[in-house]
Amino acid sequence: MDQDTGARRGGQRIVGLVAILAWGGAFALFAALLFGEVYRPDPAAAGAIETRLVFAALLIQTFSFHAGIAAVGACLVAVMVKRRRLGLTLGLGGVLLLGPVAWSHVAPGTMATRGDGDLVVMSANVLYVNDDPALFIERVLEVDPDVVLIQEYRASWSEPIRRAMGERYPYRVELPMRGAFGEAVLSKREFLEEPVFAPEGWAWDNPLIVVAIEHGGERVEIGNVHLWAPLSWEAVGEQRRQAALLGAWAEARMASDDAPAALILAGDFNAPFRTNHLRELRSAGLQEAHDVRGAGRGATWKPRRALVSWAPGVRLDHVMFAGEALCTGSGVGRGIGSDHLPVWASFRVGGE
Repeated sequence: MDQDTGARRGGQRIVGLVAILAWGGAFALFAALLFGEVYRPDPAAAGAIETRLVFAALLIQTFSFHAGIAAVGACLVAVMVKRRRLGLTLGLGGVLLLGPVAWSHVAPGTMATRGDGDLVVMSANVLYVNDDPALFIERVLEVDPDVVLIQEYRASWSEPIRRAMGERYPYRVELPMRGAFGEAVLSKREFLEEPVFAPEGWAWDNPLIVVAIEHGGERVEIGNVHLWAPLSWEAVGEQRRQAALLGAWAEARMASDDAPAALILAGDFNAPFRTNHLRELRSAGLQEAHDVRGAGRGATWKPRRALVSWAPGVRLDHVMFAGEALCTGSGVGRGIGSDHLPVWASFRVGGE
């Protein structure tokens, strides 16, 4: 055996080994996606194993788009080295993962059609270590919403916002807190009653400010949401329970005798809408504005660390709605000096 033949066989063995690993990766990808879809534990489950499985399912569903990009890249490599069945399998995985995003760009009726007279709600996580509200104020003036919901609000922002937008937003409620759970609501519309800082049964320290306004002769209730981020095993379980509690409260509120015409919940949910983490909110009848009227992925957050800052972002911030609300538009704003981008949605309420 000459040297060239030996080199070729060595190369073939390496390609074969890589192919075996790629097949293993392909099967692992499909198994992980299936697990992410079907694993739906009880929110009350707080054991160590359940918590880790919940977190794994959340990661799988959150980063499925990224897995789709990797599958397409691996498909191209497999085709180049003439591993066609492997390439077909990986390509199918890529299509399944990336297809819904591609379809959202061309599906009829998904583009924003915000109209004059619509109720516009904007939400922004401004990042509690962000000392300068100037960019945030600029973005609010660009969108010109009727109601602005702010998460991670600091007391030092109160006076600059009042000076810049006090006449435009004369009605507001502020609950600045140390750390990441301060909140504020700015409104052009007068509040129908005193804002609620935590609905009945809300058992967590972080607030959930709910305000009521009138739009088109109808009562609209708007909640400012900031669920825990899944940054520890304890936080993963708490976030699941918060989402379940919020869904139960929303469902009960809309079924009550004094239910508003529309309920809008907006803010930083720290999870994509279609994950099982937030399934109780979907079960409560809440829809997501970007799901209905947005195009593309609508990413609102991405890590800032240099090694992963190039990766596509994910959508953690949402405007959800229920009741007699027709979503007419949805969008993602430009940067505000935070790791999150602001989101907005417009609505027609009742019979208007």
